Amino acid sequence: NYELVKDCFKKFYGVLLRLMIDHKANKDCPTLKQRRPTLLRALFTVGLLCKHFDFDSPEMGETKVCVRETVFDVLSYFVGHEDEEVQLKALTAIGFFACRHYNFMLGPTLKELYTRLLTEDSASVKLRCQVLRNL
Repeated sequence: NYELVKDCFKKFYGVLLRLMIDHKANKDCPTLKQRRPTLLRALFTVGLLCKHFDFDSPEMGETKVCVRETVFDVLSYFVGHEDEEVQLKALTAIGFFACRHYNFMLGPTLKELYTRLLTEDSASVKLRCQVLRNL
């Protein structure tokens, strides 16, 4: 049932957009700390949904924007989050996303991100391991 999948995606993606906007406005907002579990869940779920469904396909209906581009931008934003667990979930989501949209894996943005995380001494072992899993 594509409508159910589309509605679920819209719900979780909407949460990510709101939290991204709130985070850009004020990184120290107490509401963001309270909604951290919701953020982690939304990142993981959006990544998985993008792995199994193409939201730009005709079966999903017409869209005004390229869904895969906007999703990639939001997931990339959260990779730069100050919380390592959020970074890890965002990297996991990007790995799921790249399974279906492999052209992003070959693009400069993801190549540079992966190279930076694998070569910087300051990058955590968890993030490095996730990059290797994504490959």
